[in-house]
Amino acid sequence: MICNTRRRLLTGFLSVSVLGAGSLLLTACAGPSGGANTGLGRLEIPDQPASQATKDLWRAAETGDVAGVKAALAAGADIEGIDFSENKNGRRALNYAALNNQSAVIDVLLLCSWCHDAFGHAQSGRMNGQTQHQVLRRETDIARIASPIISELHAYWTAKRGLKEMPAWADIEPTEMRGLLPNLIVAGIEHDPLRVFYRLAGTLIVEFRGEITGHFLEEVPWSSPAGQANAKEAFARVVASRAPLFSEVDITTSRGAVHRMFSGVWPLAPTPGGVIDRCLAAEDYGDLTRTDLA
Repeated sequence: MICNTRRRLLTGFLSVSVLGAGSLLLTACAGPSGGANTGLGRLEIPDQPASQATKDLWRAAETGDVAGVKAALAAGADIEGIDFSENKNGRRALNYAALNNQSAVIDVLLLCSWCHDAFGHAQSGRMNGQTQHQVLRRETDIARIASPIISELHAYWTAKRGLKEMPAWADIEPTEMRGLLPNLIVAGIEHDPLRVFYRLAGTLIVEFRGEITGHFLEEVPWSSPAGQANAKEAFARVVASRAPLFSEVDITTSRGAVHRMFSGVWPLAPTPGGVIDRCLAAEDYGDLTRTDLA
């Protein structure tokens, strides 16, 4: 599971100043409760030894290996994991990247942090318990989906696919789709039986759905059985067809107002013709706001 304790990640913040020729300066800041910290939240002694994936993340961040960083995160590395082996104060992946001027790695780590909702939100999104969902239709034709967000992500997925059946997770670059990150979900796919594991959730997903990162689809405790069934059906159809699927949904609030939302799921496979190991997903909530759900 990636970043279970991510809400502490940016208790302080990382101040990176461009000094010229790609040189970066890491500045320590004070957290909200006072006292110095690393700029990445207060240091905490880990409860257990770091996993190999987390150790791989530290080394990849230190050397500027963007592909290695993504592979380590996909393997379950803790983005907050602290390495005390070389420094008594400890260093996280972001510290290693900044200290070694690895700006590309810094971008990826910060974007992943934003996807993880680093500043914290309510555990249960209001939409789950306060609304009703009606799936109006499922579509394979993106031209019939009136959502700029879903269309943009589909165009990105198509460009990354090229001549292949579908892109791999290694082809996806978060820095290339900054505007889509709040609406984005990255899901791991297990087979026999099919299970969906939420690896990353953007800030708008968390606003409306609650913090789903680190949960299997059917184990999100505040999600209704009907909602779980609808989501699992979409992922199952994408895995079976090996093609994207789009949905149009009506959301009825507790006040009786109806809002239209759109969603999409896109498959990823590590090799041509390989087993689908991840999916990208996105939700466009249209004009729905948290005030509508209050």
